[in-house]
Amino acid sequence: MSEFLMTTRDVANMLGLSSEAVLRRWRSGELPGFRLSTKALRFRESEVLDWVEARREGHRRRFRICRGGRRLQVTDSSRRRCPDAR
Repeated sequence: MSEFLMTTRDVANMLGLSSEAVLRRWRSGELPGFRLSTKALRFRESEVLDWVEARREGHRRRFRICRGGRRLQVTDSSRRRCPDAR
């Protein structure tokens, strides 16, 4: 079974990022991909989709927006109040 290999531009279009942002994330080890040669970088579509899903699940946080635009993370176990609340 063969899998579709995506270019940096394909991944950038899929994620709504610039090609440079995709390269930065790949270089940092955050985004899975591999080199076919010194000038050819490819990404497996299934790995990119898995990466997106993992990030989506890991970033489900609830925030309260305080006065001045400050975001305060709120967990289910605590109802934190904004520092400027009275």
